[in-house]
Amino acid sequence: MTSRPSADSVYTKQKDSHLQSCIQAQWMYYKKAKQVSAFRFVCAVVLLCAASVLSAQFQTKIVIESCVIVTVLILFADIIFEMWKTKYQQIAADIQQYVDISLFATQKYRDDWGDILTHQQAVELCYKVVKKRHNEFKQWYADYSKFHHYKEVIYCQAENVRWNRNLSKSFLRLLCSVSALLFVALIVIETLVFQASLANTLRTVIWFSPLIQYLIRVIMEMHRTDKQKQLIQARIDSVIQNENEWDDWGWEKREIEIQRQIYSLRKSSVLIPEWYYKMTAKKYNNLEKNIAKEMKKNDKRN
Repeated sequence: MTSRPSADSVYTKQKDSHLQSCIQAQWMYYKKAKQVSAFRFVCAVVLLCAASVLSAQFQTKIVIESCVIVTVLILFADIIFEMWKTKYQQIAADIQQYVDISLFATQKYRDDWGDILTHQQAVELCYKVVKKRHNEFKQWYADYSKFHHYKEVIYCQAENVRWNRNLSKSFLRLLCSVSALLFVALIVIETLVFQASLANTLRTVIWFSPLIQYLIRVIMEMHRTDKQKQLIQARIDSVIQNENEWDDWGWEKREIEIQRQIYSLRKSSVLIPEWYYKMTAKKYNNLEKNIAKEMKKNDKRN
């Protein structure tokens, strides 16, 4: 295998105008999914907690009946919000898969990668959300263009998994810390400030059970997807370590399998809030650039 011309590298092709629109569009659809998730959190967690507290504190007929009605409406709204969130996340994952296949697939084995979207479908989805170009998406993957095509692709896939895993692990640590602090603060306020009995403290915990259940569910789901990312990372490492064993189809076949696993995760992973993404994205982008530079240095030494 020989290195491809620079113009045909993933690093160069990702700057194509159409693919840049697609990269921005998938970010916009993920952002829509996150916004729906935020509304869902307010309805299914905050309002349910409020209804629980109100019905317990003001045990009048009108308050209790109102809280019951609100609770029922919230349950129906939660189903609708989940449908919208799933729809937007699916579209975002489809566009991202379209971009990756456009960048990774060779002409010889293009059909084996499958089709998620046609070119026309991608254009239509972009047209709905992309109104203005953002320069922050110009370098979506770091520069591995000095390596031959299949190594460049596997390194891009590794970067994708590593970047997402670092972001998710960082947010998971924050979420666990905040959850623990909130629970401790709730117990301390109840027992020390209000000098509540054990029964009253437990009652307060029950009032906030929608929040507790939500946090536990999200933390468990993030742990589950992290294990899947670990398996994908291990698979990528195995392919790289045994690189001399693969012919062209051997490389492409394994990269297709890895890409399908990545796509599956994108459709179902817990979405990291946009504020946290913006706060940490630059840090992880710089980390990936440094990893790419170090890999090129090591390749020169070898």
